[in-house]
Amino acid sequence: MSAFDDYVKWMSGGNDLSRLSTGDRSALDLNAIGGGLSAGLEGVAAGSKIASGFAGLDAAKYVSAQLRQNAGQTVAAGQRQAFDVDRQTQMIQSRALAVAAASGGGASDPGVVSIMAQTAAEGAYRKAMALFNAEDKAQGMESQADSAMYEGKVAKNNAIVSGVLQTGQAGTSLMRTRAQGKSLYDRFSGGLGKSEWTGEH
Repeated sequence: MSAFDDYVKWMSGGNDLSRLSTGDRSALDLNAIGGGLSAGLEGVAAGSKIASGFAGLDAAKYVSAQLRQNAGQTVAAGQRQAFDVDRQTQMIQSRALAVAAASGGGASDPGVVSIMAQTAAEGAYRKAMALFNAEDKAQGMESQADSAMYEGKVAKNNAIVSGVLQTGQAGTSLMRTRAQGKSLYDRFSGGLGKSEWTGEH
């Protein structure tokens, strides 16, 4: 007896198939094949759903990592901009002192002190704004990264639940087909089929 014969026998309630006519046996074969294909396709669909959930999580991890990298680069760019503002402020102050000295003024002259103070205040403001804007953008990217990871985890969990439920449907489909096979066998054999509970005819 082949593996297929064993499968058809199982799908018809474990009954002896040798007493059936060729036509009746063909009907049981088709029932078993159809039920197996249906359950198999349900199983494949379940596996596909679960795999897509894990793929979605992998994509979320990639997006999240990219956003975090961008956030780090944004902070670094802000720090570089703040450094440039600081350097420009120092250059402006140095030029102001040079111009004052060339015109006979000193660093302690009220006009020079006022220009130096205004330049320092403006430089400090621009430096602070550069750092603040960079941190603000980076925090937004970090929040997006957290959101992407959360959505990826939720999608994965939903896909697993959906896949498990579909696996249950595959089992249900197989059992329904087996019950149909048993019913067909009983009809073809005139009710001489084996009892599922006692194993007796």
